[in-house]
Amino acid sequence: MNEDKILEYLASIQQSIAGIQEDVAELKEDVAELKEDVAELKEDVAELKEDVAVLKEGVADLNERVVRLEDDSQFIKGVVAKIEVEHGRKLGAFYDGLLMNREIVNTYDDRLRKVEKDVETHSIELRYLKAGIG
Repeated sequence: MNEDKILEYLASIQQSIAGIQEDVAELKEDVAELKEDVAELKEDVAELKEDVAVLKEGVADLNERVVRLEDDSQFIKGVVAKIEVEHGRKLGAFYDGLLMNREIVNTYDDRLRKVEKDVETHSIELRYLKAGIG
């Protein structure tokens, strides 16, 4: 009877060992899958690092461009301010010239009216003279 119990006990241990061996085999498969997943994750992280490096370069380039645009903008503002001042002076001189021309035209206009009046007066006088002669 003792032997039967020992045999039963050994059979039970053998079943337990078989179950443990199956569990270990499953764990080994799981570990292998995890290793593959970790390897893939490492590759993905490496790719992400490369992408981030490219993005950083792009951002640095954009920052340089923004700085240049700001410098160009300041330069253009200065040029526009100079142009406004120069054009303001030129427009002032142009306006003064227009006023002078207007005064000259008004003077000639007055003189022309006087000449026209004189011509009309002379025409009338000539008609009277011609009428008196003829």
